Amino acid sequence: MELWALIIAGASLIASILTFYKSHLERARIKLFSSDGVFLVREPGDESDRLHFAGVFRNDGAHTAVIQHLEGHLWEPDGTKRRLIWDLFVDYKDGGRIAVPKSSAHATAVPPRDAVLLEIQFGVDVGEAFRWIQGDYRLSVHGWMNRRDMSGPPDFGMRPIHFRLGGLDPLRITVLGKQAQMYPVSVLEWSWPEARRFRGRCRRRWSAARVRFKREWRRATREGGV
Repeated sequence: MELWALIIAGASLIASILTFYKSHLERARIKLFSSDGVFLVREPGDESDRLHFAGVFRNDGAHTAVIQHLEGHLWEPDGTKRRLIWDLFVDYKDGGRIAVPKSSAHATAVPPRDAVLLEIQFGVDVGEAFRWIQGDYRLSVHGWMNRRDMSGPPDFGMRPIHFRLGGLDPLRITVLGKQAQMYPVSVLEWSWPEARRFRGRCRRRWSAARVRFKREWRRATREGGV
């Protein structure tokens, strides 16, 4: 009985410590979840196209997370990797037919155990020219939070999403007071196809190895029993 009492007391103490840590001490931890589509934007007179991205930023920690910087990476159909710059916060009016700039990019706080939806416009570096063309794209978004500087790697990110741009059938939309073209594109996959095929090959090889092991084990068992 004394042993069981000690085990129960130890388990209760561990549970109390973990509860206290999760409630008061755990650092801010952001998880980013993308929506099921993106908007590709082309404004008249601009040399470069843009991207509208909507994501939910969830803080699973016990302290406030301050998102200080966001950055996107876009892989184009020819394999070129392009850096995307956090440009604006946007909002949609009139059933999504009007995109209104809410503000320029700024630090955003996510309270503990809470989540916020951010609708963001990404662009390319100043001086770059970029146009959407037909083909397969991969997009990832990463962020830095609660930092004194940005010298280190990002603190959070999302799994890459894959989308395909086929025929350019634009949805006319007013962006920043101008008639622009917006292309709604659905996400096809939450990871790059090559990575999914690689995981599939690994699973098949692992299954084949298990079958071979069971076969050899049964053979060895029969031989040992003779």
